[in-house]
Amino acid sequence: MPAAAPPAQEVVQASAAITFILAERVIQRHGLFVPETPRTLLERRYTVNLALVLTFLVSIPVAFVLYAWAFAIWSLIPLWIALARIAQHRLSARTGSGT
Repeated sequence: MPAAAPPAQEVVQASAAITFILAERVIQRHGLFVPETPRTLLERRYTVNLALVLTFLVSIPVAFVLYAWAFAIWSLIPLWIALARIAQHRLSARTGSGT
């Protein structure tokens, strides 16, 4: 049985998350957020979007070989987000920037 091509949804999801990351960086760089926007809000968004990007980028090659396992990887998105937040929190605590 030939391997099924990965769904276009994976590529679209990864592209959308990358686009959000880039848009947030441009908005932050040009000072378009209101001054009251907490820095931690931006850091959390980066963390979530990076977790999404990595999850979908990993699932694309998996889908070429084992189509059904791509869905299993997607089901782990909440775990990846939680782990990314823990890592980000520990990193910010270590550097003293707070959360």
